[in-house]
Amino acid sequence: VKPLLFLAMVVWKRPMTLDVTAGIYMADARPLAAFFNDHRKEQKWLDRILSLKNIRGNATIKVSPQEIVIPYAMAKAEPVEVGAKGIFAQGNRQAMFFARYGKLSGILEIDGSHRRFGLFGAARKFQDYVPGGPLPGLTGSSRTTAPASIRLRASA
Repeated sequence: VKPLLFLAMVVWKRPMTLDVTAGIYMADARPLAAFFNDHRKEQKWLDRILSLKNIRGNATIKVSPQEIVIPYAMAKAEPVEVGAKGIFAQGNRQAMFFARYGKLSGILEIDGSHRRFGLFGAARKFQDYVPGGPLPGLTGSSRTTAPASIRLRASA
């Protein structure tokens, strides 16, 4: 595992904040396979995923005392791609997870206790989603717009 730190900022005062953008490269998935081997039954599809090579990823994570925001996290190793975006705060949990295997892709949307899985337009919906904004498949989301500070940080 070769982490590449692109940009990081930590404010060591109260309250502490963290703003990190990083990349990662893994020659193969052996570290993940070792973890999963101890916690699962045999699944051939998972074995294929855990045998991936040349895994590359990027993530941006912003942490403050009030919330954790993941404007973008994505890992790729053909034919698999997985991603996550979300905002997590006390009383509010909203996220979108993306997965692609070959030409098949899907998203899992979470808004509080509501969950929805979708296949149609998954890549576009994941690309368009801004943490704290409306989730494309969950009508009546608990937060329909993000505070300006989140929208600005997520777009940066």
